[in-house]
Amino acid sequence: SQGAPLFSGDRLKTGPGDRAKLVFADDSVVDLAPSTDLVLESQSFDVENEKYDSSLNLQSGKVRILLGDRYQQPQNRYEVETPTAVA
Repeated sequence: SQGAPLFSGDRLKTGPGDRAKLVFADDSVVDLAPSTDLVLESQSFDVENEKYDSSLNLQSGKVRILLGDRYQQPQNRYEVETPTAVA
């Protein structure tokens, strides 16, 4: 539902005709396509030290991720794991 908080370990699934948009505190945006299964593995936001670390596990389906400028810094990491690859 809109405005609901997300936590590490949460699983998000969209149905065949559904879509979802996730907006995180690090300004990243994740769009889930229909029939997608995504697990939020972990997120760590250390605003004071400007260190951001996110890990998602895409079980099936498709996602589109828009990252903010924070992830252009070398100390920050955004990782998406799929059954066949890690990006």
